[in-house]
Amino acid sequence: ESLPLALNIESVLNDVESFYENGNEVMCQNLELQIFLLPGNILNNREVMHFLRWSDWGNRNIKGAYTSFHVRERGEIYINYEKTSDEFYLTLSHELFHYFTDRECRRLAYTEQQVNEFSKRFCNSSDHC
Repeated sequence: ESLPLALNIESVLNDVESFYENGNEVMCQNLELQIFLLPGNILNNREVMHFLRWSDWGNRNIKGAYTSFHVRERGEIYINYEKTSDEFYLTLSHELFHYFTDRECRRLAYTEQQVNEFSKRFCNSSDHC
């Protein structure tokens, strides 16, 4: 199932960006985006993914993560592709929200609850989830 998910990423990226836009965006940094599709046993392997701040998630396993702290001009999304398509796209829209707000230097202006609400609204309004 990972290949169909991967083929739809560009479509989801465009749809999430359109859904996110509110006309007030001011990009303060130009970040290239890379998305890494990983199996859960790699994504949640603390040795392999040692550069993630596991304490941010209470050292629990995750479905996805967004970072931009270890490569300055690049945002990176790491996502478990072994989920249902609904879970995958919900997680992807969540992490894309972090990326869009990071480009605006407003990433820390939102709580995880607000990001979760955004991704649920996106999924309820799209045919991806």
